[in-house]
Amino acid sequence: MAETRERTGDSEEDFTEDPRYAASRNEMIISFVYFGVYTFVLIGTAWVIGGGKDADEIGFILGFPDWFFWSAFVGGAIFSVIPYFLVKYWFADMPLSASGEDSEVGEYEPPERQSGESSPQV
Repeated sequence: MAETRERTGDSEEDFTEDPRYAASRNEMIISFVYFGVYTFVLIGTAWVIGGGKDADEIGFILGFPDWFFWSAFVGGAIFSVIPYFLVKYWFADMPLSASGEDSEVGEYEPPERQSGESSPQV
């Protein structure tokens, strides 16, 4: 490995990490924590409300068992709104180009066809 670095002139001191990696790593951690909490809350809610009950003790809301209604519908609705705030306040909007600079992306223009070419089959 050291031989390869000597040939190419690369060394650890010459390497500068793109700051987008650090931001992406933080966003990944936030996402994993979010999904962990989501899973824990939904399973915990279902377990607390419906765990260990007999069939005749289970209540129904809108035709669904109450544990399912509160964990899947209400919990799902609450945890569907949370990502909006995560993305708005904690995630960074960053360019994906190799240079790291924003570029104006225009409307897609398909390449012009030669007169003998057929149109692509869909």
